[in-house]
Order: sequence, then C-alpha cells, then structure tokens
Amino acid sequence: FLQAAKEYFEYVSKTIDGSLDSCLAKILGLFRLTTRSHKGGPVTSRVLIFMENLLHRTETPDGGLLRVFDLKGSSRNRYIKEAKREDVQLDENFHAYVQQSPLYLSESAKNLLTACIHNDSVFLAKINVMDYSL
Repeated sequence: FLQAAKEYFEYVSKTIDGSLDSCLAKILGLFRLTTRSHKGGPVTSRVLIFMENLLHRTETPDGGLLRVFDLKGSSRNRYIKEAKREDVQLDENFHAYVQQSPLYLSESAKNLLTACIHNDSVFLAKINVMDYSL
C-alpha cells in the first residue's frame, strides 16, 4: 500500500470532493501507535488504519438488520451453512440470496455503478493492483 499511497490519496480526494465516482473503500489515515508497558519495558508499535465505516446504517427502516456479505469473487470455501440474517455471509450465500430475491437497479444506479467500476479499474491498473482489496 505504501508504494501507491500518494496516488491512492490523490484518487480518494477526488472521490470525497465529488468530482469522481468510486466504490473503493476509503482509507482516511494511517497512524503508528507506540507504547511502552512500563519504564524501561519493551516498546511495542502498531500501525492503525482508519477507514470509512460502510456499516454505520445496518438496520432497515422497520428495525430489521440488513444482510452483510463479504464478497471475494470466489466460490471455493465461500459458503456458510445455516447462516443467520445477522451473520456476515459469503459469496455462495450471496448467490443463493439473489436467486430468491434479485437485486434490481434503476438505470441511473446501474450507470453509476458501471462508472465507479470503470474508474476504479483504471486507477487500480495504473498502480498495478489486481483487485479492490488494495
């Protein structure tokens, strides 16, 4: 990540100010936290990454929980048997869900999603990253 950090933050700043559409998760900052357990004790250091919270509204208007999926684009070991609605589910759970409850997009939402994927793909190719996980 650090090799492409400058380009990444330039790209993300355009998405935050609204001049570019993107689906990339936004890293808002990186901080190094260094602690010492006691005087003369060992020093430990950790890097903290602060990102936007995509799950800050996980309830539906009627108080129910939305479904959350961790999608990787793979079907190998990507299914949770007997998953509850509140569980984070995987790719194959998502495929089963949309078979029963298709996701409908308006034409404008489809166009926006297509633009986001295009913009992100061009940017990720430019910094030699193969997927959205950075």
